[in-house]
Amino acid sequence: MTKKKMKRVTAGRPLKFKSVKKLQEQIDAYFEWCDSRTKPFVTKEGNVVQIPYPRPYTITGLALWLDTSRECLLNYEKKEKYFDTIRRAKLRCQNFTEESLWTPKIASGVIFNLVNNWGWRNTSDVKVSGADGGALKTEVTHKWTHFPPEPKTVEEWQQQYEDMKRLKDENTIAITDGTTDTDDTE
Repeated sequence: MTKKKMKRVTAGRPLKFKSVKKLQEQIDAYFEWCDSRTKPFVTKEGNVVQIPYPRPYTITGLALWLDTSRECLLNYEKKEKYFDTIRRAKLRCQNFTEESLWTPKIASGVIFNLVNNWGWRNTSDVKVSGADGGALKTEVTHKWTHFPPEPKTVEEWQQQYEDMKRLKDENTIAITDGTTDTDDTE
């Protein structure tokens, strides 16, 4: 009886992105595409100008840009070679979502996203007390953040956009305990 050399069989589909560099280039292109959106704005003088109106960064949006599924994209994170690249892209999406909390009209949707997709928790402090066996008094305290007013002029829109871009460029990521941490390792 002769021994046959066994061929190695790999399971699953071949990787769509063969290198981290190619994947990073596509991810960067997605974020640039999101940042490039504008919308028309009519000035007091009646002139129509284009103001920055960036698309939200989302994992699903990134997956669509990469022509893959959300699940497939997240599976890349399990591969050591791609871990840092996917983790950083996810952090940029989460950071955009966090910064969107400052836009009052969409805050409830953003809170929903952070709780359901990013593991955040919405908590309340409840104090119960009763004097000498009497009736209980319940206090519920919610902490709300003051939201800035929506910009009314082109200059206000541009300033808000520049502030958001500056925060993004500084790689500032809000931590759930209210402190901030800046990544200076690059």
